[in-house]
Amino acid sequence: MGPRALSSKRERSSDGPSSQQSTPAFDQAKILGAEQESQYAELASRNIWSERMFDINPQWDYRGCLTLIEGKNWHKLLTPPTDLDYEIVREFYSNALPIKGEGEECAYYKRVGRADWNIELIKEALIFTRRSYVVNALGVPVKFLRKDMNMNAQVIYNEIGMISSSDDRLGTRTLATLAFPGLIMGLCMHVGVAIPSVVHGTIEGVVNDRYFLKHCALRE
Repeated sequence: MGPRALSSKRERSSDGPSSQQSTPAFDQAKILGAEQESQYAELASRNIWSERMFDINPQWDYRGCLTLIEGKNWHKLLTPPTDLDYEIVREFYSNALPIKGEGEECAYYKRVGRADWNIELIKEALIFTRRSYVVNALGVPVKFLRKDMNMNAQVIYNEIGMISSSDDRLGTRTLATLAFPGLIMGLCMHVGVAIPSVVHGTIEGVVNDRYFLKHCALRE
């Protein structure tokens, strides 16, 4: 969150104690309210797990993944800013995450909870042709097998797995990992958030042909 501007601190005033009481204890330019300020402090101990850049050779075996990316116009999503300000990321999460006790769920979470999605459309996007999902005894889809996933789905599977297990791998006991800092930095820059020149980390991981060869199986 960085050193606060002098204007955001409580200042002496000739108007008396009432003017001091009206000054909020949090930085209004960065944080929505006192609850979010408290939430920011809680997020300070969490790991930040960077996404990867995409750099696929259009002439090699995995050019089909590049074709999909181009077809969906995902270039900006897969090439986020590489210089990361961790305080900006934590400020974003502290404002975006619901406040404990308020109980209001976002529209996406509600949709996932009621299983309101097109399973056939998901299968078309994630699974090799002539493959399908696993169903339970009632014929209800329950999961996709990794061996049936196409290259793009395997990348997603690998990265989500890395994020969910990162706390143990890094030897910490934090509650959860804050992911996609590059995407968050890009969103903040897009809406005109002032980004400090300080850089706490950079995105160095890359999804390229070597990554596919090591982590993904070409089984279609």
